[in-house]
Amino acid sequence: MKNIIVFSIALNGYQWRYKTLLNSHKRYAQQHGYRYIAVTQPAISLLGEEVAWLKVKLILEAMSADYDWLVFLDADTRVAVHTPPIHQIADTNKHLYACKGYSGRLNSGVLIIENTKSTYQLFSNIINGATRSIPEEDDVGWGENGHIIHYAKHCNFLAFIDKRWNNNHNPTLNDYIRHYSQGPLHNDFKPPFLHHCIERSYHYVLAAIKRIRRFTQTQNKRDKAHNTHQFYHQLNALTQKVIDHYPLFKQAPQTKHRHT
Repeated sequence: MKNIIVFSIALNGYQWRYKTLLNSHKRYAQQHGYRYIAVTQPAISLLGEEVAWLKVKLILEAMSADYDWLVFLDADTRVAVHTPPIHQIADTNKHLYACKGYSGRLNSGVLIIENTKSTYQLFSNIINGATRSIPEEDDVGWGENGHIIHYAKHCNFLAFIDKRWNNNHNPTLNDYIRHYSQGPLHNDFKPPFLHHCIERSYHYVLAAIKRIRRFTQTQNKRDKAHNTHQFYHQLNALTQKVIDHYPLFKQAPQTKHRHT
C-alpha cells in the first residue's frame, strides 16, 4: 500500500461550508502518509448538484494514474483522529469497501477502492450509464449514489464494512468517519458563521449565472440526446480543469501504468 490517495470534492461554496471537515481529511492523510487532494477549484461548476458525478470521473483518473488504493470522502464527512489506516480493513478477496447508510443501501460518501481491473471496469460502467435510468429501488433522486448502488449490488468484490467508517445516522456511535449527509445527522454540523455566509454568496452567484444561461440558450432542453451530450461535455470539461489544477491526478509516483 505505497501509493494511496485520499481526495474530496467541494465546489460551489461547499469548500467554505465544509472547510473544517476538509481539514480533518487532510490530517488523516498526513497521519498515515497518504497523498491528499481537496478539490476546491474551479470554484464554481454549472453542473450544480450533478457535480457529484465528478467523483466517478476522478476515481477513474486516479486509477489510470496508477494509485494502488483510493479513498474518497464526501466533503461533509469528519474524520476522527483515531481512524485507523485502511490496510486494517483490506481483504485479499475484496477490492471495494463501503458502508450502508441509514436507508440500508450503499452510501457512496466514503469509498475505499483497490485499483484492480474489476474496480476500474465497475466505475467505467457507472459513468457510461450516468444518464440511463435505474430501478426505483436503487434510485436516490440525483447524483451518482443510485448508480453506484445499482451497478455494485452484484459485485462479489464489494465488502460492506463497519458503519464506524461512514456513520450518517447514529449520534452516539464512537465512529471513525461521521457523515453529515441528508438524514439524521445533517443538522448536527454547523459551519462557522463567516463560512456559512461565503457559501451562501456562492449559491446566489450560481443561481444568477444559471438564470442568465436559461435566457440565452436556444436548445431544446427536452431533447434527451442533447441533454446527455451536454452533461458529458460539461463533466469532461470540468474533469480536465480539475486535473490541470491538481497534477497528482495525472500520475502516481514510482508505479507502472496499469490500464491501457
